[in-house]
Amino acid sequence: MLLSQCGAGYYYALQRYNTALKQRNALLHDIQKGASATQQLDAWDAQLAAAAAPVVKARQYAAQQLDKLARGHYGYISGRDEEVFSLRYESCLAESINPEEDLLRLLKEGRGEDIRRGTSCTGPHRDDLLLELQGHDMKAFASQGQMRTAVLSLRLAELDLLTERQGEAPVLLLDDVLSELDIGRRTRLLERLSHIQTLLTCTDLSDLGSAKADAILKVRPGEISD
Repeated sequence: MLLSQCGAGYYYALQRYNTALKQRNALLHDIQKGASATQQLDAWDAQLAAAAAPVVKARQYAAQQLDKLARGHYGYISGRDEEVFSLRYESCLAESINPEEDLLRLLKEGRGEDIRRGTSCTGPHRDDLLLELQGHDMKAFASQGQMRTAVLSLRLAELDLLTERQGEAPVLLLDDVLSELDIGRRTRLLERLSHIQTLLTCTDLSDLGSAKADAILKVRPGEISD
C-alpha cells in the first residue's frame, strides 16, 4: 500500500504480477486434472518472472529505506540505546540482483511441488517483513509498549518516504496510540510529532502532557464540542 501511494507505477506492476499469478495458478489446477500440458507453464513462468522484477526491486529499496528511517525514530522514541530496532525484507528474492532471472529459475526448480499443490509456492506473493528488536523476532520477544513503538516508528518512516516522493507531508492519523506507552515514550513521540500535521485521538487529555494542540474536540454521546 505504501509503494502504491508513492507512485502509480508500482500499483500497475503489482496488478500485472497478480494477473499473471492468477493465470499460472489456474493452469496448475488444469495440469492436476490432466486438462493441460506441463509445457504450457513455460510461457506463464516467463510472464510471472518478468512481472515480478519491478515489484521486487521496489520492495528491496523500500525495505532498506524503512529500516534506516524507522530505526532512527524507534531509537528516539524509546530513549534506550540498547533497544535496536530493525526491519528485514523476507523473500526468496530479497538479495537478488536480477529478480526476473532468479525467479524464473526458482519456478522451474519448484514446478513439481507447484503442480502437486496446485498453486505457485514461490514469488513476491509470499513476501513478508520481519521486525526485530536486538536481533530477536518482535512477535515472540517484545512487550506491548515496544510493539507499539515499532508500529509508530514504521508509520513515521512511511510518512518520511511519502513526503520525499510527493514533495509535501501527508496528514498523520493516530488513533489512541498513547495508552500503551510509558510517560517517557509518550513525551518523546509527541515531540516527534510537533512538526507534523497530526489528528490524534485519546481518552484522557492528560495523556498529551505539555504538548500544544492547535484544536481539541471532545466527543460525547451524540455530539462533538470544542
